[in-house]
Amino acid sequence: RGWQQARQNLRDFADLMMQRETEKQGFTLSYIKTVTWQAERLLNQETPLESLLTQYQDARAQGRNTEALEKQINERLDGVLSRWLLLKNNVVTTTATETEAGK
Repeated sequence: RGWQQARQNLRDFADLMMQRETEKQGFTLSYIKTVTWQAERLLNQETPLESLLTQYQDARAQGRNTEALEKQINERLDGVLSRWLLLKNNVVTTTATETEAGK
C-alpha cells in the first residue's frame, strides 16, 4: 500500500504544481523536501516483488549468494498466492478501501 499511497501523493503534488504555476504561485524548498521525503518513506516501506526478482537475477548473474533474497522472494510469493486464493474463493469479504478506512 505504500507504493500506491506514494503514487497518489506524487500525483496530487503534480496537480498542485500545475495549479500553482497557473496562478503564478510557488513552493518553499521546505515543502518540496517534505513531499519528497514522504514519498521516499512510503516507497521504502516494502520493496516491490518485481524489484526483488531483478535483484535476484542480478545477484545470480554476478555469482553472489542469493539465499537471503530467495527466502524473501519465497515468503512474498507465498503471501501473494495465499491472498489471491482467499480473494478468488471469496473468503475475504472486505475491500481494500474498507480495510484502509478501518485503520
